[in-house]
Amino acid sequence: MILLNKSDRLLFQGDSITHGGRGENQWDMNHVLGHGYPEMLAGRLLFENRAHLPQIVNRGVSGDSTKSLLARWDTDTLALRPTALSLLVGVNNCHTPHPDTAKNYFADLCALLEKTVTALPDVKLIVCEPFAFPPPEGAAGVNIAACAACAEKAKLAAERFGAVFVPFWKELEAYVNACPPCSVIWDGVHPTTLGHEIMARFWYGTVEASGLFAD
Repeated sequence: MILLNKSDRLLFQGDSITHGGRGENQWDMNHVLGHGYPEMLAGRLLFENRAHLPQIVNRGVSGDSTKSLLARWDTDTLALRPTALSLLVGVNNCHTPHPDTAKNYFADLCALLEKTVTALPDVKLIVCEPFAFPPPEGAAGVNIAACAACAEKAKLAAERFGAVFVPFWKELEAYVNACPPCSVIWDGVHPTTLGHEIMARFWYGTVEASGLFAD
């Protein structure tokens, strides 16, 4: 079980995978967390910690790369003063026409984490692995080799900053190989409802086993 307190604020950050179609109006509680793995996790975490009701916030933005996150980090992350941060970003660094190349990923990711621990020295960090799979025939995809390179760098960044690392790629790959791929990742990048559920369960299990919230 992941134990959270009333004073805790868990922030999910990243790109469209985290965004999950969330509404921009914070008063709309039907859509404020989107409809992906952050919402699925929020339901479980809030139920298990219902006596304390911690805050769970989603600030994922569709299309973001590490460079885009750096541009909005002060207002969309540091200003919220999270006690825990879960970050998933990288796939948009790997689109061939994208101005942010994969080689800049590690430096940008480390800059994001450095800014965070400097401003919030007690923050609990969770770094998630970006992933990509072959898209359906005829559909555009990302550079999978570049994304794999980013995945390796995400693990290195997590180790450098003492963050929990959530290796999504291998976990999702097992289901992609066992099920029709489009039932898990419908376009090679974005999870289906099943894919998000797999991510939520795996995130929870990985973070719980890490003992990050044990104290």
